[in-house]
Formats: sequence, structure tokens, C-alpha cells
Amino acid sequence: MLCSFEIVGKFAHWRKYDTNSSSLSYYFPTRTNLIGLLGSILELPRDSYYNLFGEDKLNIGLVINSKLRKKMTVLNYRQNIPNAKFSNEDFYTYSQIKQELLLPDFFDNQINYRIYLKPIVENLDENEKIIYNNLFLRLKNGDIGYGIYLGQRQFRGDLINFKGDLEVTMKETNIINSIIKFDGNISEADLNYGDHIYVIENMPMNFNKNRELSNISTVAANINNTGILLKKDVTAYEIKSVDYSEIVLFI
Repeated sequence: MLCSFEIVGKFAHWRKYDTNSSSLSYYFPTRTNLIGLLGSILELPRDSYYNLFGEDKLNIGLVINSKLRKKMTVLNYRQNIPNAKFSNEDFYTYSQIKQELLLPDFFDNQINYRIYLKPIVENLDENEKIIYNNLFLRLKNGDIGYGIYLGQRQFRGDLINFKGDLEVTMKETNIINSIIKFDGNISEADLNYGDHIYVIENMPMNFNKNRELSNISTVAANINNTGILLKKDVTAYEIKSVDYSEIVLFI
């Protein structure tokens, strides 16, 4: 079981988990963002799917498919204060909060991410296999459930280019198209910078049943859509469709 699809939109905001009053954004959706998107497509109850899409049951690959830039803006937030003195109506106050927006390199373009899903079938029970089959069917038919949002509800997106007929082989290579996770095989020291611009972030990987972060990993990405070059070869997935071929490492 392996499929890919793309999510696209004009604006995005993938809020950093450790940000405060100034909402900073990742350049890409985190693993927790992506499993939330899958839960939305399946219309599952909030916080009910963390185990279903855990790292032991689902491999996710993420390719930044467009050049990206950031812009800091200011949003007005309205706070409702009920039973205000001398008024029979609710009283509202407003505060301004800085927010970092993610945009494509040129406004006529779109933000585009390609997402790969590869369930770890041997770790799924029969009911979970049925849910994954339903997910793949929905993705194929463009049935996006509650909708696609690029981080927040005001940033509506679309789901395009579902592919379920992918050819997969293993390959020894030092060129990776997807974001990568630093683990026992790859570290920051293995990055070959050259003319590349890499972003290194701490990414939330999953929540527990109380919506508390259960795992955080360090990942690297190339925001210019030119892939990641390593100083050594690693074993990665070469994934081919009729339209493209990419080298992917799962997170």
C-alpha cells in the first residue's frame, strides 16, 4: 500500500509548537499537521486518530514542491467579554497579534506539497486496514471530508494529483527530494551545503491521548525545491509514477 497526493493553496501557516504571542510558522506541515489532515479527510473525532497514524503504523514522506517565502503580518483578534457593565449586549475587545505567513515565490503560483503515505501493514489490525483502505479510496475520489486547510481554517487548500499506481524500489543515493529526519543514519554533519539553503527544525511527530507531544524529531528541508544533497549515500525509496521520479525518506 503506497499512494501520493498533493495539497496546494495560496497561503499557509504551520504554527511552531514552541511559539508564543508572535505566531511563527514552519516552511512545511509537521507530521502532526499531516495526521490531523488525514483525520479531517476521514471525518474522525478530534484527538481520536493519534494511535491510528502513529510512527509504528504509517510512514509519511513529504516533498516541498514549490519555492517558498515568508511574510510577517498582523491579525486582529476579537475577544468576547459577556455581561459588560452598562450594556445588555456582549462587549468586544480587539488585540493585534503578529503572524508569519507562508507564500509561494510569486503570487501567481501556489504553495505545493507532495505527500506520500505508506502504511506499515504488518502492524495494522483488521479494522485499521479497513480504515486505511477507506482513506485511500477517499483520496482517490477527491472526497476530502471536512476539507483541506493549510494550517488554519482561513487558508483553504485543495487536494490534487492522487496516484496509487506507484513503482517503488530501494536505492543507494546521496540525493533526497523529501524532507529528512536526523536519526542514527543521518545527522546535520552529513548535509552537503554547497549552493543549497537548508532549514533545520524540531518537528512534532505525534501526540498522546491527552494531546501532549509524545515525540519530537529534528528534520531538514530545502525550501528552494532543489532537494537535499548528502555527503554520503543512504538507502532510500525511489518512487516513480508516469509523471515523475523522486527519492524519498519517510518520517
